[in-house]
Amino acid sequence: MEDDKLKDIFLNFQPELSSDNKFLDRLQKNMEVLEIVKRDASAARRRNVISLAVAALSGFVAGVIVTLLFPIIGSRLSAVSLPIPGFQDIMLNHQIIGWILAAIMSTFIALNAYELTNARLSVSGKK
Repeated sequence: MEDDKLKDIFLNFQPELSSDNKFLDRLQKNMEVLEIVKRDASAARRRNVISLAVAALSGFVAGVIVTLLFPIIGSRLSAVSLPIPGFQDIMLNHQIIGWILAAIMSTFIALNAYELTNARLSVSGKK
């Protein structure tokens, strides 16, 4: 009984097919949108690669400069006394603090170089 109902439903089902022109127009529109997305993704990838190269170079240069200036920085840090109440026995190693500050500074410079380069390339790419 239910099989007969299902057969009747399928026999009476005659879907309306859209015309070939509508299908091709919609397909063409979708292909154009896909091409735009691919082009934007390629441009974003190129911007990121260039920004990463600039960030790596600027971080390296900042690290080299800080390393060359480290004797001066180290002498200035050794002159600084950081009194911590209740912890007079703790000796702060000024070289470690200097290298940590150098790493933070190099990282900060590299991250800002990445962001600035990426923003600059994004603006110039939209013109």
